[in-house]
Amino acid sequence: MNKLLIRLSEVVALVCLVAFIIFVSSEEEISTADPSVLCTEIVSSVNTEDMTERNNLFLKKKYNTDADALEYFCYYSTDSVMDVREILIIKADKEQCEQIKENIESTRTEKKKLFDSYAPEQSGLLGSAVLVYEKGYLFYFVGENPEAALSVFRNNL
Repeated sequence: MNKLLIRLSEVVALVCLVAFIIFVSSEEEISTADPSVLCTEIVSSVNTEDMTERNNLFLKKKYNTDADALEYFCYYSTDSVMDVREILIIKADKEQCEQIKENIESTRTEKKKLFDSYAPEQSGLLGSAVLVYEKGYLFYFVGENPEAALSVFRNNL
């Protein structure tokens, strides 16, 4: 009976150790990158012709997001309703970013449906857009060569 209890306690200890290791390794890694440097690197690496840096009012209007609740954001878009190019970088906690991500997806889906029939090039840009959350940052890019923009984002995290 004693041997059984000892063996059982060893198994319980092992299970607890494995659970602890899984828990610790699953914690989100947060980047220590300077968000303004990250923004500058991305903006300087892509075509921003006819794009304007936007303020918190644009962010609120476009994605129903309160910029004051975010740690940092950088948002560029065009003035033309016929040009879908955008760059959005947000540093915030995961829950905030998940909600913003949903808002972006919804807006992007609606916009893509509108552009499908009369602006296929713009629809294609929306279809290949990048929207990722990594290391405490949400990154949304609509434009030419989204893979290159994503690479710059990841290399600067």
